[in-house]
Amino acid sequence: AHRSASQPSRSRSLRPTARMLHDQGPGEVDGEANVFERTLASSGESIWQAEIVIMQDGLNHAGKRRTFTVRGPPRRSPEQAQEDAARFTAVSPEGPKACRALANELHNAKTK
Repeated sequence: AHRSASQPSRSRSLRPTARMLHDQGPGEVDGEANVFERTLASSGESIWQAEIVIMQDGLNHAGKRRTFTVRGPPRRSPEQAQEDAARFTAVSPEGPKACRALANELHNAKTK
């Protein structure tokens, strides 16, 4: 079936509309980074990632504090992810912007 011009696309490849919360002002960092394991769908291989939860000032539509998660790059060993988590925890007192900068640094270092 052909889609007419009046029907919206069902494609999920549209541009994201979310704003980056870490640029919207002060926030509060949970303070403790965690490591989680997940399985790659393509190969079934296990990978690990560090993540830290940051609480943003303001409330969401349900009246709860807004949060966002900053994640490090996927790692092939849990030890590497634990090192990333320790670095997130170390910079967390500096705030959300420092956590996001570290995540960018870790992701960029992985691709070099």
